[in-house]
Amino acid sequence: MSYAPSEIFLSLLHNAGLMALVVMAYSTLVRHAPKLGGRSVMIGLLFGLAGVLSMADPIRTPEGVQLDSRTVMAALAAPFGGLVAAVIAACIMGIFRMIQGGAGAVTGLAAIAMASTIGYVFHRIWKGRTPNAEQLLVLSLAICSVLACLALLPRQTAVSVVQTAAIPLVTNAVLGILLLGAFLAREDRHFRREEELQTEASTDALTALANRRTFDRLAYRISESARAKGSPFAMLLVDVDRFKSINDRFGHLAGDRVLASIAAIVKAETRQTDIVARYGGEEIAVLMPATSLRVAERVAERIRQSVAGQSLAVEGTDLEVTVSIGVSGADKAGVVFPTVFKAADDALYDAKNNGRNRVELRRAA
Repeated sequence: MSYAPSEIFLSLLHNAGLMALVVMAYSTLVRHAPKLGGRSVMIGLLFGLAGVLSMADPIRTPEGVQLDSRTVMAALAAPFGGLVAAVIAACIMGIFRMIQGGAGAVTGLAAIAMASTIGYVFHRIWKGRTPNAEQLLVLSLAICSVLACLALLPRQTAVSVVQTAAIPLVTNAVLGILLLGAFLAREDRHFRREEELQTEASTDALTALANRRTFDRLAYRISESARAKGSPFAMLLVDVDRFKSINDRFGHLAGDRVLASIAAIVKAETRQTDIVARYGGEEIAVLMPATSLRVAERVAERIRQSVAGQSLAVEGTDLEVTVSIGVSGADKAGVVFPTVFKAADDALYDAKNNGRNRVELRRAA
């Protein structure tokens, strides 16, 4: 049996439609799927199901060998979803190919495993970065080695398959990886750029904390949710003592170092669920959901002690820095964020007036 150019073209056209669906689904997943593990799982499911759809409507040789896009999906799962995605995609496609059966089932299973392994090796070589056109070309050529799996067939059958199906197999693999990989890489770069822009817009460059706009937006959202549920929340306002004198004596670069160091301490002493932001100048704000006033006070005291216990070497001088912290909270329903913020600001004013390097508490009315 031989393959006319029109049959190969129709096969590629069929695969192109499937690839377009994969690109659209991938674009949605990277933007909306959870990052920690969930995204890799869903990408693995996507590539696995795409491989199954391809195997469900393949070109078949008389010897029972299927010509489809399984190797393309298996090879690209790791570069765009990591190890978890590669394993899930390979398992889905492998199970489906074994269910289909036929003389080439074991060969098909080996091809899936080999393509997944090659894709993962390149993923490690690229250190998880989005592949460029040259890298995709190398991957597509490497995938041609999957033809070696035909050695699992009887010798006469393998020779016949190579003579009749090698060209469409290689064409599907090379063009499939180049085309699908290029579109996926474009979506990946767009998404990463969007994330960078969002991070730049929401983050303070010096301290790597959230900025004031982000804090206000999240604080209102969290406080409204807490008020609706009747759960408590607390707030800290941390201010560097005599910060102006540090800038005047050692310069603004030294002041920046001090502020960045204190920001790191505040971040380390709070939870991942807490919102920590540079609110302005030398002031750091912390919003603590589902936290009582007394617990917030203990956290504030830990921060104060940690800052007071460190020293920074500035121009050969060990600089001892302290902070004053105002604490407030809403332990009852109906208290809104502006009221809590004002109480924290008043408590911070008390801490400054009462000698600095201390924590003061005010309950939001």
